[in-house]
Amino acid sequence: MGSQIVLESFDVAEIEEVSGIDLLQTTAPTMGSLEDAQTLIDTLWALSRALLKTGLGVQGLHKQNESLQTLLSSADEAHVHQGIQLMQALDDPEVWQTFAAGISVTPTLEIGGLIKGWVQPQYQLHVALLVGQCAGLFAGSTSIDVSAYVSGLGNLPFQGVLGQSIWPTLQKTPLTLHLRENTYPANRAKDIEPIAALTNLTALSLTNWQALRNLGPLENLTRLTTLSLQRCPHVRNLSPLKGLTSLTSIHHLSARNLSNLRPLQGLTNLTSLHLNLSESARDLRPLKALTNLTSLTLYGASSIRDLSPLKGLTNLTSLTLYNTRTQDLSPLKGMTRLKSLTLGSNASVPEAEVQGLQSSLPGCTINR
Repeated sequence: MGSQIVLESFDVAEIEEVSGIDLLQTTAPTMGSLEDAQTLIDTLWALSRALLKTGLGVQGLHKQNESLQTLLSSADEAHVHQGIQLMQALDDPEVWQTFAAGISVTPTLEIGGLIKGWVQPQYQLHVALLVGQCAGLFAGSTSIDVSAYVSGLGNLPFQGVLGQSIWPTLQKTPLTLHLRENTYPANRAKDIEPIAALTNLTALSLTNWQALRNLGPLENLTRLTTLSLQRCPHVRNLSPLKGLTSLTSIHHLSARNLSNLRPLQGLTNLTSLHLNLSESARDLRPLKALTNLTSLTLYGASSIRDLSPLKGLTNLTSLTLYNTRTQDLSPLKGMTRLKSLTLGSNASVPEAEVQGLQSSLPGCTINR
């Protein structure tokens, strides 16, 4: 940024001559480049304060606001980036507090106020994170919880030139992402590679990623404690998850072709596991080591007959088994902490088995 003019030493005519800006025009100057934005920083913004005594300060503020709004409301990423850099260069607490007035960070990042009114939807998250950082909204935060509808990952704040502005925040603060993919079927995104850079992610939820197949970008996110993959039907290989030993819950892992559970066997900190299995899934032995589980849900496991691998999961308080073909519930009789058992669409289970289990677990509610 260029050196600032000492405004108090100039009168209006001299300022106009030096800056090349007509202070009496009611429309904002055209913002053609970042240099134009920096010129405004050096003149108009500070000028509005210096000229309050001349009666032109309010007009200067109005023009500066229009210039900033022109940049931030652009659909062009480069111009929005200019606006962000303009805001950063202002380094004025009043600016950040004005924009931050519409932001809530508890429990999730909610965007309103000037950002909602001025900024194109695809860039609101970038600007909100930057404003939150500069206004001190994240000071002392244990996490930033971001929920957004996206069309692929191209517009997420850790991508492109806009991401450079808020990357320090995303690196230093534990981050929770809830991303719902909302494109048309012919144009659905398959790639989540940009997420690989967010090594501070503690929770990730991907919903309706219908074309997603590869979970490879998640393999180094070792701080993840919660993972949800709802309506991601084409995920087949769970191998990228095998090293994520901080995981305590996996929710709505709904993959129609999911049959191999071996990558989960080392995730011994899991307390909650919700899987939607394929018809070819037969082997529950990889779940034997998950003895910290308190909640287990298995959907669509129509080829599973043997529940004996679950016998040692004695910390379970909730167990849901949909569409299994088991006829033997005896492996569950030692689950003395079990409070709720749901046997949805398990017509093959004899009533005598259900009654026998109920006798062994009188404190458990069994639903069929």
